[in-house]
Amino acid sequence: MENTLWSYAEQLTPSSRPGNFNQVMMDLGAIVCTRSKPKCEICPLSEKCEAKAQSRQTDFPFSKPKKEKPIKFVYMLMLKNGSEVFMYQRPPSGIWGGLYSFPEFETLDMLQDYLNELGLEDADLDFDENLLFRHTFSHYHLDIQPLVLPVGFLSKVKPAVGEHKKLWFNAGEIETNKVGLSAVAKKLLQDL
Repeated sequence: MENTLWSYAEQLTPSSRPGNFNQVMMDLGAIVCTRSKPKCEICPLSEKCEAKAQSRQTDFPFSKPKKEKPIKFVYMLMLKNGSEVFMYQRPPSGIWGGLYSFPEFETLDMLQDYLNELGLEDADLDFDENLLFRHTFSHYHLDIQPLVLPVGFLSKVKPAVGEHKKLWFNAGEIETNKVGLSAVAKKLLQDL
């Protein structure tokens, strides 16, 4: 197909001033031969136009089919001590770069390993599927299962999450402290 189109292009493009010809064709497409309101009455090529002959001017160009976005899944752990919640600052690059968020895990095994490191191997995780929600990015969907875990004795412990800042925040005062939050963290705090 591509070879056929190149063949047509070579046949139809004049040898003198091909740049001017290409510019005219682009202008014709942008101004006259538009998809929503084609101006066939002023088009110099309307007599040779197959779309007009078939009354299908608005069918071209075809819309690109929407690409299905992949779906990723994470567990977001919300350690809670009274009115305080534990958050960490995300790395400067990547999604939500430099913003505070809750620790996240791709698998239950990773989450359990983290809890084991904190001495919470017997923690009773409450999987409330009603809290599951989707956050959409330009290139993928992120399905998030929040897990709230009350932990009274960890209030002075700074659980390790990468090399970035780790803090306990009073959930009601985070906004007034001007802490940069990911959109998902804001939503989870409002729902908390």
